[in-house]
Amino acid sequence: MLARWRGASLRTHLLVRLAGLFCVMAGIFFFASLQAVNASTQQALEEREVVAQLMDERIDAQLGHALAMLQSAVADEDQNLTEGDLAPIESQLQGLFEHSILFKRILLLDATGVVRWTAPHPDRMMGASLAAPPYNIQLAEASHPAFLQTMGFRTEKPGVAVMYPVHSRGGSIMGYVCGWIDLGDPRASSL
Repeated sequence: MLARWRGASLRTHLLVRLAGLFCVMAGIFFFASLQAVNASTQQALEEREVVAQLMDERIDAQLGHALAMLQSAVADEDQNLTEGDLAPIESQLQGLFEHSILFKRILLLDATGVVRWTAPHPDRMMGASLAAPPYNIQLAEASHPAFLQTMGFRTEKPGVAVMYPVHSRGGSIMGYVCGWIDLGDPRASSL
């Protein structure tokens, strides 16, 4: 075999050496391009992570604001959900609904999760239990202010229920105020 190689023409030697050189250069270019792609991918991932963190902060701020709005609507400790006169809290919640750009619906629930009042359509959900199917809201998770991922009330749209418990003067939960954000609604496009 070695004798054949020595006896080959200069042209064959040049072709084999050029082919080898070409393979080495192609390998170098392939390795360099692979490194460039990896570096570019890493940079893109880092940029996406920064964007995700900024979006997370923005969403946290907006949901925190939504929770603060619900809290301010029921801040008066003299309101008692167990009594028959819900007019003061209904008035505050209706005003909140009318001025909110996030909430698609605001509900007032009793301690068991039954709807006592709702905006914008007071008659559609009255008496429905959000703790029962198809809503299945876990009221135990809402023993403190909470954000619960839910499907839409009477729809299949994904949403976020902002639950704020209303406590009596003794500290027990009298009911809940729930602001529902429809994630498909243009009013919630900021989220």
